[in-house]
Formats: sequence, structure tokens, C-alpha cells
Amino acid sequence: MTGTVTAGGKDYLLVHAGLENFRPDKKLSEYTADELIWASPALSDRYFPDIHTVFGHRPTFSYGEQYRGRIIKTDTWTSIDAGAGFGEKPVLYRLDDEKEFV
Repeated sequence: MTGTVTAGGKDYLLVHAGLENFRPDKKLSEYTADELIWASPALSDRYFPDIHTVFGHRPTFSYGEQYRGRIIKTDTWTSIDAGAGFGEKPVLYRLDDEKEFV
């Protein structure tokens, strides 16, 4: 359900839907499956400062029309679900240089 990788000199945490009930002192092994599968982060949520979290699950257009068909990047997380399951064009995200392909 989660995995960590290093690409382009940066560390990433890959998780299905974000981290529900996030606390910086909470170990990844302490999260329940539901907290990893059903999270729905707010734009104001922040995760670990030293490892960038990448997730999908919630289409970015649910954050507002300005995000339709786009990836959302904050300083601590990136949402890559641009809504392909709802008829939007898929967007690819390359970790090595954080380039988006529409």
C-alpha cells in the first residue's frame, strides 16, 4: 500500500490516497489500511517535510475546477489523479524531474 523511492535526488513516499490522521511523529507502520486507502487530503494539509508524498485516489477536479485535468503539487505532497476514471485525459508524472505529461 505504500512504498518509498528515491528519484532525481529526492525521496518520495508513494501511497494510494494520502495519509489520513497524519502526525509527523506517527510511523508509517502505524497507519491502518483505511487511513492509506480512503484519505482525502485538504489543500492545506502538510505531510513529512523530508520526503515528498505522491498519491491518487481523489480526482484533482474535486478540489476545484481550476484543477481539472491537472496534477496538484504542494510543498509536501502531489496528487496525480487527474480524473482519467471520469473521462479526463490521463496525466503522467515522472519522478526523476517532476515533469508532467498530458
